[in-house]
Amino acid sequence: MARRFTTVKDIAEAAGVSATTVSYVLNQNPNQSISAETTQRVLDAARSLNYIPHNAARIMRNEKSCCVGIVMNRSFQIQRFSYVAAGIMDVLNWQNYRALLCGGKEKGTLYAAYLEDYFRYQLDGLIFICDQNEGPDREAERVIVKNQIPMVVFDSLEQRGSFGTVDFDYYEGTRGIVQSLIGPATRRLLYLRPAYENRQELLREQAVRDVANSHPQISLEIMKKTPVNKIQKAADRAVYFDVFIQAGLRERLKKMREEDIVFSDWALWLPYVKDEMERLGVSFRLGSPAQAEEAGWGNRKVAFGDYQNFRAGQECAELLMEMLEPGMEKKPGMKHKTLPIRVITKNI
Repeated sequence: MARRFTTVKDIAEAAGVSATTVSYVLNQNPNQSISAETTQRVLDAARSLNYIPHNAARIMRNEKSCCVGIVMNRSFQIQRFSYVAAGIMDVLNWQNYRALLCGGKEKGTLYAAYLEDYFRYQLDGLIFICDQNEGPDREAERVIVKNQIPMVVFDSLEQRGSFGTVDFDYYEGTRGIVQSLIGPATRRLLYLRPAYENRQELLREQAVRDVANSHPQISLEIMKKTPVNKIQKAADRAVYFDVFIQAGLRERLKKMREEDIVFSDWALWLPYVKDEMERLGVSFRLGSPAQAEEAGWGNRKVAFGDYQNFRAGQECAELLMEMLEPGMEKKPGMKHKTLPIRVITKNI
């Protein structure tokens, strides 16, 4: 049996008012004066009948759905991206917008899944959160341009004219972290990084190389290995460190001195480095682009990058809201925002 939806007429009969009055109440018409008692009676009747607003009709009236699609290509289990999503929702809620979590990739469809969602649910715009700095592909971009879809892309590190972008300044953040660790007696800089060649990793490596080149007395060595997942958990992702040990990391650590530096691209690896340091009886400085929450580092100098992830989400939503203002879609060019990464240096 086909499901029957509650109509405005049903609510009017239940509340004992006209269908016009129900329409005024449900649409919060500011030009009509409805008593508080009548308003409450209409709302009670609508709730009791499980009334669901007709979205298509509301869109035709207002020319917008007040709903934004969020394309999340990263796991909510990763704290940084859950913070980004929370920042997006903070702005959307304040602007009385709702959010729909859209599919990222899907085979056998006319468009990318998130574009299918955009058309199917008549969304006002999209916020695309990248995986490995991969934004919309060229076919999706063609559809976005053709249909003038308001869109903001986060963490692509690629400024195209088809959509707005919000990114972190990975180069300057990494450069600042490494530079803060260098002392008068620093002679070695060992850089551990995954064998990924995305834009983020390339920018970080370039920053490390540039810092080392500006200090001729420092010898730079880069160990680039493919990480192997040890176990998947809800709160964290442990990673095998054996791949670096097998490649000769232990022998390299034995040569490190007090002001030498090990810069680990993944903060998850720092506790393993610390354990090796203690096992070998050596001491050196530690750094990472992100913060490793662990105590007991033996009062060593450690430098981290502090990402304003919640603020990044807010920036994405605020930029999209600007694009949705009347007339904004006709203005040439798209806005691009780059956020700084704060350097935290401390002895822990």
